[in-house]
Amino acid sequence: MAFQALAMLTAAFVVAFTQQWKLTLVTATTLPLTVIVVGITVALDAKLEAKILKIYGKAGGLAEEAMSTIRIVTAFDASNKLRRKYDECLQLAKQYGIKKGPVLGFQYSTEFFAMYCAYALAWFYGIELLLRGEVSSGGDVLTVLFSVLIGTSSITMIAPSIGELTKLPPQPRACLK
Repeated sequence: MAFQALAMLTAAFVVAFTQQWKLTLVTATTLPLTVIVVGITVALDAKLEAKILKIYGKAGGLAEEAMSTIRIVTAFDASNKLRRKYDECLQLAKQYGIKKGPVLGFQYSTEFFAMYCAYALAWFYGIELLLRGEVSSGGDVLTVLFSVLIGTSSITMIAPSIGELTKLPPQPRACLK
C-alpha cells in the first residue's frame, strides 16, 4: 500500500506540474497542513492501537488458559470470575478505542478542510490564469485540481502504511561461516 500510494503521489504531481506549474504550486499549499496533521494523528493512533492490541493479547491469553484448563475451571466454579476478568480487559480496550475517535475525527476533518481549501484556491487562481490567457482551458484547471487532490489524499494512505512497516519484527540474520 505504501509503494502504491507513493507512486500515486509522484504521478499525480508530475501530471499537475506538466499541465500548469503555477496553479500546481498554489493549489499544493494545502499539502504541508495535511502532512503535519496526518503525521501527528497517525503517531497518536499508533500508540492507542498498540495499547489496544496489548490488552487484546492479554484477554486472548486469559481465554486460551481458561479453555485449556476447562476441567479445573469447572471444578472450582471459576468461570464467572474469569468471565469478569475477560470483560474488564475488553472494557479497557473499548475505552482506548473510544479515544481513537477524536483523533481520527481531527485527522479527517482537517484533511477535508485542506481539500476544500485546495478546491477554492484552484478555482480562484485557475480562473485568474484563464482570464490572463496563461491557461488554455478550464480542463487544465480541473486536471491540476484533481491531480493535486489525488496526490494529497495519497499521503493519508502512506502514513498508516509506514506505521505498519515500523512494527515489523527484525528478521534473523543468517550466521556467517
